[in-house]
Amino acid sequence: MADESTGADHRAKPAILIDLGLSLASAGRYEEAESVLARASELYVESAHPDFHGGAIQRWYMRTPKYKRRTANARGYVAMRAERFEDARTWYEAVRAMPGTPRRNDRLANLNNLAAASVQLGDLNGAERYVDEVQELAGENSWSGQDYFLGTRGDLRLAQGRLKEARADLTKVLTLRGPDPRTLLCLAEAAYKEGSSEDAIGYLNRIKTPPPEPEWRRRLADTLESLAELDERAGHAEAAQKRRAEANTLRTEVPHPHEASADPLLAPVRSALAGRRFRGLSTPRSVALGLYLLACLSLGILILGGFDVPPPAVLAEAALLVLLCAASLPLLRWLLGPEAVRANEQLQT
Repeated sequence: MADESTGADHRAKPAILIDLGLSLASAGRYEEAESVLARASELYVESAHPDFHGGAIQRWYMRTPKYKRRTANARGYVAMRAERFEDARTWYEAVRAMPGTPRRNDRLANLNNLAAASVQLGDLNGAERYVDEVQELAGENSWSGQDYFLGTRGDLRLAQGRLKEARADLTKVLTLRGPDPRTLLCLAEAAYKEGSSEDAIGYLNRIKTPPPEPEWRRRLADTLESLAELDERAGHAEAAQKRRAEANTLRTEVPHPHEASADPLLAPVRSALAGRRFRGLSTPRSVALGLYLLACLSLGILILGGFDVPPPAVLAEAALLVLLCAASLPLLRWLLGPEAVRANEQLQT
């Protein structure tokens, strides 16, 4: 639908397709997400064709390694959510092999994603190599996806049986993120393996909503089953029966994706198909940038045009030039502020 409602030359079409794919994956609609992201990749191929009707800037952007990395990262994210871990690692390896020099945070995020996929595949030695690379690159400095990395390393340590280290990492994640269901489940698994069933029960009791992903629901069900066996040995038959019932519910009931008719993320697409085409987002940032560039262009014409103006006008032009120069840095900080960073964090697992 997004493809039909945006023309081939629409400047925001690549971003619309990628964001829509990520949102569909978060809603559990993996096949639709993969289809949307495949279309985003096709735009890159089409941009090299002489008959492609995109604007020059859009054509240039879609032929950059940055755009290819973004689409590949998105497809890796969808594969991870859909439990196609081999495909996910393949996409993340492709991102790493692409030309260019990505930012430090992007390299760290890619290594974290490779480690997470390797843990899910049971390749603990490969995951350990990626974790070592992250630690070498990051050093003692913090980075925006550090909580994701601590979770990945904690899951790796849990799989390796290094339970004390696993609990240390996962406890830090809990401090950074709050009561995240996946982190609480990993802590419960580590506590159970250490022989502390009371701690394991305490962590599970803090899970308000079970994780939606099938793999994590299976892990939660297995942990409840193990605790039920302990309850039986202790003579607590009623508690054991209750835990088994919860485990069976988790195994049989998988959350269904939102219906398209009730899905708010598709509301703009339905609006476009009803007759209003996308024309870009009129955000405060875009308006401010447009006004700033218009002021710069007007001032440049006045200064370079050779117009005969009185001295007070020359002073006014000089004052406006100083003002625009002084405003450039605060404006850039605002345009490229934390919101852009938070948007990119969706690609980290």
